[in-house]
Amino acid sequence: MLRTPERTAEDARPARRRPASVPRGPEAVLELQRLAGNAATSGLILAREPDPAAISPESIRAALGEVTVKQTTQQDTGLQPWEIFEHAPRNNQKKKKLYGSFKSALGRVQKARAAVEGAKKALAAAKPDLAAAKLKKLTDAVPTAEKALEKALKAAALARTALKTFIKGKVAAWSPDPKLGRLEDDEDAKEKALKQLKKARKKDPAAIKTAETELADARKLKKARIEEIKQEVENDPMEAGTFTRNRYTITVGDTTVRLHDHVEAYATIIDKGLEGSATRSATTGSKTVDELVDADATISASNKAILKLVSSFEGKFSSVNTWDIADVTWGFIQWTTGQGGKGSLIDTLLACKAQSPDAFRARLSRYGIDVEKSRGIVLTLPDGTVKTGKEAAKHIQVDPTLTAILSASGEDPEFKVAQLRHANDKVGKEVLRSKITIAGKTVKLGEILTSELAVGGAFNRAVHAGAGAVRELLTKELGKWAKKEKIDTSKPVSEWAAAADAAAIAALRVPEPDRMNTMDDKLSATPGSYQ
Repeated sequence: MLRTPERTAEDARPARRRPASVPRGPEAVLELQRLAGNAATSGLILAREPDPAAISPESIRAALGEVTVKQTTQQDTGLQPWEIFEHAPRNNQKKKKLYGSFKSALGRVQKARAAVEGAKKALAAAKPDLAAAKLKKLTDAVPTAEKALEKALKAAALARTALKTFIKGKVAAWSPDPKLGRLEDDEDAKEKALKQLKKARKKDPAAIKTAETELADARKLKKARIEEIKQEVENDPMEAGTFTRNRYTITVGDTTVRLHDHVEAYATIIDKGLEGSATRSATTGSKTVDELVDADATISASNKAILKLVSSFEGKFSSVNTWDIADVTWGFIQWTTGQGGKGSLIDTLLACKAQSPDAFRARLSRYGIDVEKSRGIVLTLPDGTVKTGKEAAKHIQVDPTLTAILSASGEDPEFKVAQLRHANDKVGKEVLRSKITIAGKTVKLGEILTSELAVGGAFNRAVHAGAGAVRELLTKELGKWAKKEKIDTSKPVSEWAAAADAAAIAALRVPEPDRMNTMDDKLSATPGSYQ
């Protein structure tokens, strides 16, 4: 929350000026009266009562006290990805595929076990006078079911091994293990010290040798820790377990939010992370994403189609999740605070604040949630503690009430419009105006992405992985394409843009095959179709 520093008496007092001559007579009396009046007025201004609407820790405490929270718990059984991926918190398509295959394999094991139990019970319940043919059928069903279970168990074991192999392969690059982090820092420091010794004008062979030994020892310690973590992964049984899931129904003003934790998804890294959305009781402002997009005359037909598709992949205006590496994710495009606490969600909330300051104050600021470009989320707690950036995001991540408040704000009609227009603007800024270099030629993506499918695919990828990921992917893949097809990029872009558009669609399809396949039916791949 932004605060205005208290003004001191010297701040409020105008600078003194010594008059060239002291006024005398009636003029002097009038001057003294004027000065006295100004001083009295200044005193009244400085002594006035504080603004009762000003946001303070006390007002935040009162506002939070108006939020009602109902919590229920239930025992659930399932995979626990927050434990499985303790040392592989980042995400890619391979991780998603391996986790999905393993989860499906365990599901087949459960069904096969149930089939064995069912077959045994049916045989045990057979009547003594049962016909021989029917008895034989019941008898044969048991080994058949047992054979199917054995097959399912083997498939699950293979899927488990593949997942473990993947995780072990990512430990060195992905693991957030604190001990490994300290060892990496020590290795870096020793490597830097050795380089400095080698660069010195006057070499010290003994010191260099000592530094080389210390660096080798540091690398051994790091390698040993990596091997320890890999062994932990190998020892993990990776079986379905029992856990307590919390469900929350939280009322924020005129909006009801439903959340739950322990989300079973390949990207889950924190068990207390939350997921859910809101429903506003008021009938006004309850339009869907598609309805609002269609009604907004400021959005082009192509962008309407793209926004509706991408929102169908991501969520509702009030969708929120706090269980993955992005910490806090919100909105119909699922903007995030990101790993550094200053991700795409910050610009989105700033847009909401700029376009609808009163709604922002009513929906977020009064509960202690604010936002600044330089600091990210600025969270003021009821005790006056202020947290910013990643620390603020981490606090919201496991706080059901604050998560619900953020979710509820997404149902405000003014916030919905702000989200839409911000998303529409991002199509232009982060996709069409981005620049990449292809075979020595620097171009704006808008010069070569001219079909709805290419622009939609690039925007979808930017939402899912960031604008930088789009530039990196297209720079790499279109560079390969230009080399393979012998494209002369020195010629006018208009001569090879259509072919580049098709190549870009192919490149964007690799990391997002399912989404791109869905887009095929809704967006035109014809160059120039994006309007």
